Amino acid sequence: MLADTFPASQLGWAMGIVFGVNTFGYFVGPLMGGVLTRYFSLDTPFYICTGFAAIDFAGRLFVKPKKLEQDPVDACETASERQSRDPSILHLFSHQDVAAVGVLMALSAASFAAIETLLALHLERRFKMDSLQISLVMLAFILPSVVFSIIAGMWADVFDHWTLMLTGLILHAPSALVLAFTNSLIPFIGIACYYAATSAIMTAASMPEMGAIIDRMGSSSYAKIYAITNIFYAAGMLGGPIFAFFFSGEHSFRNCLIAVSLITIGFIPFFILAAKKYSGLPTTRREHEC
Repeated sequence: MLADTFPASQLGWAMGIVFGVNTFGYFVGPLMGGVLTRYFSLDTPFYICTGFAAIDFAGRLFVKPKKLEQDPVDACETASERQSRDPSILHLFSHQDVAAVGVLMALSAASFAAIETLLALHLERRFKMDSLQISLVMLAFILPSVVFSIIAGMWADVFDHWTLMLTGLILHAPSALVLAFTNSLIPFIGIACYYAATSAIMTAASMPEMGAIIDRMGSSSYAKIYAITNIFYAAGMLGGPIFAFFFSGEHSFRNCLIAVSLITIGFIPFFILAAKKYSGLPTTRREHEC
């Protein structure tokens, strides 16, 4: 829907806002549920979620964003050419650039999900925090991600997508490792802010680049490419807690973050190869010539 509503020059900014709000909801939801259950009742989070669902439903019914005008189909275009411009999902999966960006998103989602799974227990064990204090510390993962998702989204409208994603990946990769060995609260909060900010920089250009891949094909299969994006993201969200499950004991948080960081660092050479191949390509629709 965003690709149909915003031009390519504003797509990064728009998707940056979506990414930021998504991360905000992902972290705040469990925290709100815990606080509301503790101080009110077990039913309270369900009532509030029902209200949010009603607002969302009303928005889907009544908010009708104006769509961009689509490029007309060339009269000289053959049926086979038109079909090639509408690739299947399996065909899109086979593209190296799609796979590279998708794995990047999956790693980011899995890392966040793994940390969210173990963070509350780690803060309780290490710093003897109660649920309210844990909620405040988790803001260090939320607020920088929201802010830098928007900022990096605007950068994605100006700078090369692959350069921005690679820069974010290199900056982000060691952050989980540093976080794993941080035993003081103030440095822990600082590294958490850095982790969230660099994660946002790493992924902010991924959605606009997926759209640019479709544009370079001369296609309009945005729904398919974003379905693939959601598959990679959902795989990371599912894999993160499962991955964290295999780490138990007193140092489960540390060991999990070490593994996450090493996997992310190991992905850097592969992403560098992809960035060398695809960096600098146009981000707008190619013109069809007869």
